[in-house]
Amino acid sequence: MPGNSIARNDLWNVAPRVGIVIDPKGAGTETIRASYGRLYDLPHMQTFSAQAQMSPWGNTSTVTNMPQGWDNPWVAVQGGDPIPNLLNGPNSTSTFPLAANYTTYPLDLPATSTDQWNVSYQRQIASAWMVSANYLGNVVHHVWTTNQINPAVFGPGATVGSTNQRRVLFLQNPSEGQYFASIQEVDPNGTSDYHGILLSIQRRRANGFSLQGNYTFSRCITDRWNQEPGVSGAPYLIPGNRAADRGRCPNSPDHSLNTSIVYEIPGAGTGMTLALTSGWQVSAILSARSGSYYTVTTGVDNALSGQPNQRASQTLTDPFVANPTFAQWLNPAAFQAPTAGTYGTMPLDAIRGFARWGIDMGVTRSFRTQPSIRFSFASKHSTCSTRSTRRIQNRR
Repeated sequence: MPGNSIARNDLWNVAPRVGIVIDPKGAGTETIRASYGRLYDLPHMQTFSAQAQMSPWGNTSTVTNMPQGWDNPWVAVQGGDPIPNLLNGPNSTSTFPLAANYTTYPLDLPATSTDQWNVSYQRQIASAWMVSANYLGNVVHHVWTTNQINPAVFGPGATVGSTNQRRVLFLQNPSEGQYFASIQEVDPNGTSDYHGILLSIQRRRANGFSLQGNYTFSRCITDRWNQEPGVSGAPYLIPGNRAADRGRCPNSPDHSLNTSIVYEIPGAGTGMTLALTSGWQVSAILSARSGSYYTVTTGVDNALSGQPNQRASQTLTDPFVANPTFAQWLNPAAFQAPTAGTYGTMPLDAIRGFARWGIDMGVTRSFRTQPSIRFSFASKHSTCSTRSTRRIQNRR
C-alpha cells in the first residue's frame, strides 16, 4: 500500500441502524418488533500472515518432484535448498527462490459488511406463558475468498511432478515464470446469506414449574471464505470459478431444538417429613440439531492443476449403505475419482452428516444450616446420541 497506511479510507462505510416496536392493542400483552442494521467486520490477526512468509523476508516453496524422497527433497530444484539464504536475512545479493508461493491483495480491498434485519412477534398467554415467532435474515457482502491466478495447465503427459513447469507464468516465460508456483489472489467479491425462523415458548416459574424452549429452521449459503489466504485457507477448486465453491455455511444446521425444564417438588407431610421431601429440584435440558454438510474428496490433485484434495464424482443416486451405522454409512461404490485432467462432479458440501441430540438431567437439593451458610446436593446425568440423515444436497 503506498504511504504509511495499511488500507485506503472509504467514507462510504456508513453503518445505519433503525428499529421499531409496536403494541398493536395497547394492552401490553403483545408486541411487534422490526429492525435493520449494517455492520462491518475487521480481518483477524492472521489474515495477512502470508506476507511475512513470502520472499524475500520468508519463503514457502512448492516442491512436486522429489526423486530421492524426503532424504533430499531439494535435489531436483535449481539452486538447491533455499533455507540457508533465508536464515541470513535479505540483502543486496539475495536471490529469490524458485517455485515460491505468493499471495497478493487488491489495493482497494473493501471491508466485509453485513446487512441484517429481523421481524418478531411476541404474545403473552395467560399470566405465565409467552410465545414468540421471529424471522432473521442477513446478507454478507465482500466475503474475502481467494483465486489461484497461476494454475497448472493440463496437457498430454502431465504429471504431479511437472506441476510447476505447467503453470501459466512458466508457459508464458520460463526464465521468469520458474520463480513462481502458487499465486493466490484475494477476491473480496464473495457473498453469504442467511434466512431463519425462530419459534420460542417460555413459562415463567409458577407452582414450582418453569419451561423454556426454542426451535430454529434456517438456511445459510456462502462462498468459501479464506481465513488465511496463502497459508491454511484454500483457493477456488476450479481457478476463476467462485460459484463452484459456493455451499452450506460451516456449523450452521438446518434444524436446531433446545428445551429446558425445571420442576420443584412440593414435598409432603409435616415436620421432618416435609423438611426431607421439599426443596428438591428436577431439571432437564434437551438439545437436538441436524447434521452439518460436508464434502467427499479424493485427497489428491486429480485435475493436475496444482490444487490438492479435490472432490469426487458420485456414480450412484443413493450414496448410502442399506443399514447405516456410525462406523460406516456411505457406500464406497457410490463414488469414484475423476479422470486425470478433470474435476469431480460433486458440489461442495453435498452430503449432510449425522444428526445429534443430547439430554442432561439433574436433581438438586439445598440445605441451609445457618442463615448465611447453605449446602447443595446435586446429581447429574447426561446422554447423547447420533443418527444418520439420508440426505443429499444436490443443489443449493
